Parts: sequence; structure tokens; C-alpha cells
Amino acid sequence: MSRRQQLLVPIVVALAISTGGGCLCWLTGDCDRKVTPPNEPTPASGSSNVPISTILSWKGGDSPDGSIVRHDVYLSATNPPVLYRPSVAGRTLTLDSLGLARTYFWQVVLIEEDGRNIVGPVWTFTTEYPPEFLSVAFPNWATYWAPGESRNIQWRSAYAGNNVRIELYKSGLNLCAIAESTPNDGIFEWTLTGCADRSDPDYRIKVTSLVDESVYDYSDFFTVRSTCPIEILAPYEGQTVITGQRFQLQWRPLGVSSNIKVALHLYKGSDFRYILVPVTPDDGAYDWIASDFSGGSANDYRIRIMDLNQLGCSQFGEFFSIHACATPVTSPVTDEVWPLGSQHTITWDPTGLPDFVELELYHDGNFVCVLDRHVPNTGAYLWTVTRCTSLFGREFQIRLVTANDGPCGFSGRFDLIN
Repeated sequence: MSRRQQLLVPIVVALAISTGGGCLCWLTGDCDRKVTPPNEPTPASGSSNVPISTILSWKGGDSPDGSIVRHDVYLSATNPPVLYRPSVAGRTLTLDSLGLARTYFWQVVLIEEDGRNIVGPVWTFTTEYPPEFLSVAFPNWATYWAPGESRNIQWRSAYAGNNVRIELYKSGLNLCAIAESTPNDGIFEWTLTGCADRSDPDYRIKVTSLVDESVYDYSDFFTVRSTCPIEILAPYEGQTVITGQRFQLQWRPLGVSSNIKVALHLYKGSDFRYILVPVTPDDGAYDWIASDFSGGSANDYRIRIMDLNQLGCSQFGEFFSIHACATPVTSPVTDEVWPLGSQHTITWDPTGLPDFVELELYHDGNFVCVLDRHVPNTGAYLWTVTRCTSLFGREFQIRLVTANDGPCGFSGRFDLIN
């Protein structure tokens, strides 16, 4: 054998071995026989929030000469994955009852008839988290928090890793980071700082997992209470105000400002409802004909007072209830005139009311007298307009009321003349 022939043999053997699987295709003549390797996995590698019951699928395993290719699937929560299902028929595999919030590793190994292996890449996916896997419990919608006051931010810490980030938001804007990284133990004491520089009810705390930033939760909206000296006296906490009646809002006068703004806020979340009056003297009282402004009967109304002479000085009162009078009193109607001594029929919708109702007379939102305490609920009452008051003029109303704070309603504003 010549020296050239001696060098050629090891080179040929080395090339044959490098084709994979120990196949000496150059010697056997089947180098054109290629099986497509595993590819295009579903779910895509790196997917998250995958249902715990899902279907794995892939492409690959096609053989040009039609030889049989076996698909073995490896799957586990560890890497490298272990054999999970040998000889899978087709290119799909249904999985049931995977673990929640868990990352899985999987790959497909193709095995040809002659025993050659084509090993696919290792793919991953992460299953869905359980409901409320991370939820902020405090602060909540009833929280008042003043600058300089320390409170414990609290959250459920499941499935959020070892550390979380805590941030302060207002109206959807990130104000500051309370803690860039803190142990995920469900509690963090924080002193409210100048980061929250305005008294408003639309602050929230956000807690975010540092291992997966798609895992986060916001607290309820809560109120930052300003340090300005406004003190609201009425309505007080838990007080009930009835729509249509005159009610006096009260606060402790500041003594330094000539004007303040008074506003009514309905808080289901942090919704602003209505400005009662844009400017009123700082005399400590404002007469208000109560209205729910389509909010309905509820116990989460609040009054906000703002000092127009001091930027950012405002205060929220305690939560109180509004009882909405929503039963239609259809007669008298607005601007109707009823003379003293005449007879007129008061009418109302009797649907859903008890057997007897009470009828009362009001003037400009103030109670005047009772017309009849024991009126059969027929929907009509003939009233001889009598003098139960020395008042005459405009802005009179008939109020229907039932016992135990049940349904109530007002008529239109009519005129009484002598």
C-alpha cells in the first residue's frame, strides 16, 4: 500500500463516523436518506400560562423512503427530561393534570427502523398559575394613610418566587419604588413619604414577582389623607342621608381662607361623582339638597373639601350612606299650582310597596308636616289642600315614605297659593 493510500483510509472512516449514529453512509450508499429532525413544538418553547391539560405537538420524523420512524417523548420538571411515553403514535401527545405554576422540559427522540437516533432539542413551557396566586390584601378601599404614618403592606405570597418589588401608583402612573427587592414573605412595613404628595383617593400599591414579572397584583384604591387642617364634621361615619331632603354639610372653618371647594364623591373603586358647589365661603356649613347622582342607595359615599388658597390642601370625610328615594310620585308635577282649599289627587306607583304608606309635605328640601300617616297603597290619594303651614310659594313637594327606611320618593316641585 502506498503512503497516499495509508492516509486515505483513516480520513474516510473519520468522515463516516462524523455523519452521526455510527452510520458509514459513504460505504453503504444511503447518505441521501435523511429524516427531518423534531421541530416547531406546540406549545412554543418558552411559553407560559399553559393549561395543566394540554396537547404537545411537533413536526419532524418524515422519512423520504417511507421507513418507519418511532417517536419517543421525554418529559419532566427536571433537565434533562426523562422518558415519559415511548412509541407515540403520530406527532401529538395529550397531557392531563400537570402541576400548576411549574416549568416542564421536554424533547422528542426519533428512532429509525435500523436503530439510528435523531435527538431533538430540549423545549420548555410553564403551566398556568392558580387563581389569585399573588394578591395584595392591604391597603384596601377603606384605607386612609397620612404622610409619616407607618403601615404594613400585605399580600399573598404564593407562586411569586423568593423576592418581590413593591411600587406606589396613582391614577395608573408609577410614582416611586417602595422596595426594589424584598423577601416574598407577604408583609412589608412602609412609612408613607413625600412620594404621595397630594390628598387623593386613587393611590394603589403594586407587588411584582422578580422571577416572573408577568406575575403581579395591585391593591384596591386607597386614600392618602393630607396634612392640611381641614376637618369634616358632617356627614359623620355611617350616617344616612336621604335624597331630596336638605342636609347641612359641616366642617371646622380654617379661619385663614376665604373660599373652599366642596365636592361629593361616590367611591366604588375611586369614582368621582359630582361637584356640589365650585366655590363657597369658609363658614363651616353648606346646605345641600341631597342627591345620589344616579349612584343609587349605597354606604360608600364621601365628601371632599378643598382649600382653594392652599394648593394640595384637601380632605375626605368618612364614608356615609345615601338612601335614594326612587319611587315615582307622579302628581303633583313641576310648576303645577295648587290653591289652598282646593282638592287634588296625589298619585304614585304602588308597585312593590307595603299595604300602607305615609305622605308628607316638604318645602325646598325641608320637612313641613305629615299629610296622612296611614294611607292605603292604592296609588292615589285625594288631598284637600289645607293649612299645615304658614308657608306659601314655590318649591313644595309631596314625599311618599314607607316604614323601616323602605322605598320613598318625591313629587315634582309645585306651587302653593293662598
